[in-house]
Amino acid sequence: DRLRPARGAFHALDADALPGSKRYAETPAERAEYRARANRLAEAVLGAPAPIWISTARFGAPPGPDGPERRLRLDPVLTWVEPEEDPEDERGIGVHAAPFDWAPGSLDALFDGIGADPVSAVLFSPRREAVLAPYEGGFDVLLADPQALARLQARHPDRRPPDPHGL
Repeated sequence: DRLRPARGAFHALDADALPGSKRYAETPAERAEYRARANRLAEAVLGAPAPIWISTARFGAPPGPDGPERRLRLDPVLTWVEPEEDPEDERGIGVHAAPFDWAPGSLDALFDGIGADPVSAVLFSPRREAVLAPYEGGFDVLLADPQALARLQARHPDRRPPDPHGL
């Protein structure tokens, strides 16, 4: 599969990471709930097992030996540095990406690191024209197929797109 632009507009859904729209997992039980929700949503959005692409962006220092980029064998794509007058204030962003054979549980370490690491991740399914972007407070979902979005919303009626048009 190759990454390519979708033919039309994407339709969005914002899903909560924890019950009651709680933003930060503070206990092992809440981290387990975040991980479980991430896997259920990833399975619904990406399929399972499924070939996907993973992209990460890390702010600041390069990944250490235990960083998700190394564990998942992601390739460095680019490093961007925002120039500042004082070099001490410069912030770098390292982007890594690679194809990945996703299955439930295979990205638990990545999901566990969201919020704990200065790294963000985006999961792409070219086959389903779908994007899943986990963040500490939830998950952004972008789907090219409006019917797929309607089915996902029917399974999660408390989730609403950020825009009434689903954009």
